[in-house]
Amino acid sequence: AAIAQHFAYPGLDTADAVCVTVGSQEALYLPIKALLDPQLHEALVVTPTFPAYQKLCHLEGVPVREVALDPRTGFAPDAERVLQAVTERTRRVALGSPCNPTGRVWSESELRKLTAGLATLPQPPYLLSDEVYAELYFADTRPVSPALFYPRTIVASSLSKSCALTGLRLGWVMAPPEAAQVMWKAHQFVVSWADTIAQRAGLE
Repeated sequence: AAIAQHFAYPGLDTADAVCVTVGSQEALYLPIKALLDPQLHEALVVTPTFPAYQKLCHLEGVPVREVALDPRTGFAPDAERVLQAVTERTRRVALGSPCNPTGRVWSESELRKLTAGLATLPQPPYLLSDEVYAELYFADTRPVSPALFYPRTIVASSLSKSCALTGLRLGWVMAPPEAAQVMWKAHQFVVSWADTIAQRAGLE
C-alpha cells in the first residue's frame, strides 16, 4: 500500500496492483513467468540494456528478440523503431529509463508515441518499465513513467539504487490487478515473500 501511494499511477495505486519482491531481479522475472506462454508469445527487449531481460526469458524458454537503438544518435529513444519491431506474438516490451548502461531517459513525448502505437494493436502488449534508476537523474524533473498514461504498463523497481541498499534485496512490481494477481501466485512458489526486516527498513 505504501508503494502504491508513493507512485500513484492510475490503475496501479492500490495494494492489489503491487507485489513486493526479493529485489528487482524477481520483479523482472515474475511478469515473464506469469504472463508469457513460450508456445504463443515472445518478448521484445529494447537494447542496449541490462542483460537480465533476455536471460530471464531464456530461463523460461520464452522467445526473445532485441531492437537496438542507434549508436549514431547516442542511443536516443526511438518509438518508431521499437514499434516496427513489434509482431503479433509480442506479449511484452521491456525498456529501462533511465537506461543501464547508456543513461538515456525516454522523454514523455517519445513514450507517448510508443504507447499510442502499442494501444492500436489488436492485442496490445504489456510494457515493462524498469524504473530502478528513476531517482538518479540530472534534469530538473523526475523521468516520466509510461504507467501514467498506458494502462498495460508493468513497473519494476527496488531500493537498491535509490537508497544504496543493494544488499537489502527489496523490490516491487506494479501491474494491472488482473496481471498482478497471477504474479502473486508465481511469487508464492518462487520465494514465498520478502523478509520482514527488509520490508520494515523499506517503510522507513
